[in-house]
Amino acid sequence: MTKTYIRRYFIFILLSLCIACTTSKNYVSTKNELKKLSPYMIGYEWFEAKANITYAGGFNELAFNANFRLQKDKVIWISLTGPLSIEGGRAMITPDSVKVVDRVNKKIYIGTFQAFCGKYNLPITFSQLQELIVGNVLNEEVLKLPAKIEGDNKVYTENNKESTKNVYINLKNYTVEKISLKDKPSQRELLLSFANYTENKGKLFSNARKIEINTYHEKSTIQMEFSKFTFGQKVEFPFTTPEKYEITIL
Repeated sequence: MTKTYIRRYFIFILLSLCIACTTSKNYVSTKNELKKLSPYMIGYEWFEAKANITYAGGFNELAFNANFRLQKDKVIWISLTGPLSIEGGRAMITPDSVKVVDRVNKKIYIGTFQAFCGKYNLPITFSQLQELIVGNVLNEEVLKLPAKIEGDNKVYTENNKESTKNVYINLKNYTVEKISLKDKPSQRELLLSFANYTENKGKLFSNARKIEINTYHEKSTIQMEFSKFTFGQKVEFPFTTPEKYEITIL
C-alpha cells in the first residue's frame, strides 16, 4: 500500500458512495413494489463485513482488504490492511467526529464530521453514509420517483439542475442492479453496480460491487468483493491514537 493513498482511499470511497443520497418525494409507490423489494431494505443495529478491495485510477493500482464495523446511528469503523495483513490505516467516524490513523506515514487526521464533509464537498449525512456502506441504496423514497421500463429493468429517475440519478431494478428477480449519477456542473459521472446477492436473516446483501468514476481527465474504478458479513451481532470498535504521530486537523 503506497504512502499517499491511505487518506485518499477513505475520501474517495466516501465520495463514491454519495451517489444515492438525495431523492424526490413527489410520487407514490405501490404496495406490490414495496413487498417485492422489501428484502433489499435492510434493518440492522450492528453490522460487520470484510471485503477485498481493488482500486485502479490514472497510473495507479492498489489491492488491499477492508474491515467495516457499524453501530446504527452511532459509529462507523474502518480498517485497511495490505500485504501480510499489515494495517495501513484505521478510521473512526461518528455523527460528530472523524478520526483517521495513517500508520504508513505516522499521521493522525482529526475533525468534525460536518467540517470533514464541507472540506471534501461530501453532500451526505452520517446516517446516509451508514446505509450506503451496508448496501441500503433502496428505500421507499426511491420508489416514489418517476419510473420507466428499459429492457429487463425498471428505472427510477431523478432529474434536477444539479444532477441526474437513475436506479435500475432487475424485473426478473427484483434485485438492485445499478445506480448511475451524473453531476451536471462538474460533468462527473458515477456508476455503482451490484451483483452476487446472498441472503442473511431474510435480507439480501450484494457481495460484489463496482464503483466507476469518470471525469473529463480521468477514470477510476473500485471493486469490492465481500468475503464476510453479519447483521445483529455486537461488535467492538478498538481505536487508539499513537502519541508520537503528527496530528492534522481536517
